[in-house]
Amino acid sequence: MHKIIFPMTRIAGEARLSLLTDSDGIVKDAFFGTTLPVRAFESFAKGKNPHFVVEGVKRICGVCHAVQGIAAAMAFEDALEISVPQESLLLRELCAVVNRLQSHTLVQIMLSDDIFVSDKSVAIKIRLFQLYNKLCDVMEIVGGASTHSPYITIGGMLKGLTPKSLDKLDLLVISIGELLEEYSASLHSEEIMKEKYLKLKSVRAKTPSLLATGIFSGEKERIDIALIDIVPNTSEKSAFKEELNISTGMAALYEKQMVEVGPRARMVLFKGFTGEGLTELNEARVQEMILCLERLRQILKIVSPESTFMTEKLILKGGEGIGIYEAPRGVLIHSVKLGNNARVMNYKIILPTMFNVLAIQEAIKGLPSELSQIIVRLYDPCIPCEVH
Repeated sequence: MHKIIFPMTRIAGEARLSLLTDSDGIVKDAFFGTTLPVRAFESFAKGKNPHFVVEGVKRICGVCHAVQGIAAAMAFEDALEISVPQESLLLRELCAVVNRLQSHTLVQIMLSDDIFVSDKSVAIKIRLFQLYNKLCDVMEIVGGASTHSPYITIGGMLKGLTPKSLDKLDLLVISIGELLEEYSASLHSEEIMKEKYLKLKSVRAKTPSLLATGIFSGEKERIDIALIDIVPNTSEKSAFKEELNISTGMAALYEKQMVEVGPRARMVLFKGFTGEGLTELNEARVQEMILCLERLRQILKIVSPESTFMTEKLILKGGEGIGIYEAPRGVLIHSVKLGNNARVMNYKIILPTMFNVLAIQEAIKGLPSELSQIIVRLYDPCIPCEVH
């Protein structure tokens, strides 16, 4: 057996991929170890007031910032028995849809050098950055900033849309649609794709059970959080002893089983997607981007600038609550227990990469080691989230 270590690049955060291969370079075992220090957001929340925590957890990630705030606000609203105006739910969903488009666009940028031949990838990346910038403009209007959306708060949204901002959004959506259509077309042009990526097109993914709570916002009834176990990401292989000693990540099981969450899980379970190949992890992601754009258009047609965006009463008290949302990478769960003074007694966050890390390691086994880094990026792990 040979051991190969790859410092992972072009992913969100810092990680190290360690492989055991045979003499032909076929991976027999893999360990995806995270090397970022633990960031202790759950501990940081204890003793704090709810509003402070909602603002704080938006900083867990610079990529899935809005959905972190939404899930946190939902958990506190559940605990405090707060009813949120329908218009603010639409605006939150608008933030989440744009946030998913932001995240998926960044993945395409990071994957572009894996997918496209070198004389095409630069031009494609430039257009993707233009798409990302347009999405940031939309998020700034809807959420108050391109990241860490300050308008998302307990009880609703701090600010609604105006007729003028709706006009700006309509123009931005036209540009976004054109750029997304152009990129989607490029993914169907095999003549501009790299040979390694084309090899993966014929490789079926070792798809475990799929877990998703909805196509956009998610439904609590579709998951039982009591069936989730948080476990260390470990390996029985002594060759990975060094990696285990420094790895800071945790893994999540559902009903004692490894599961896959994220775009493909949502598209299979709710939209009839049938792709089982490794590259179809990304095909599902891009199809989801098109769905998100359509949902964005729908919301902009029905949201009213004259409506109420905040609940009238917000009474702080004790209680327990759960917020579940479909983040860009999959199921996101925030749960809270409040004391009678409404200070946080306990806070728990379960993030998508905690589920997917085990699926990533399994997908790499049995394939040539030269393809392993591409496979990791196809799953789009977020390391700052995993070590929250």
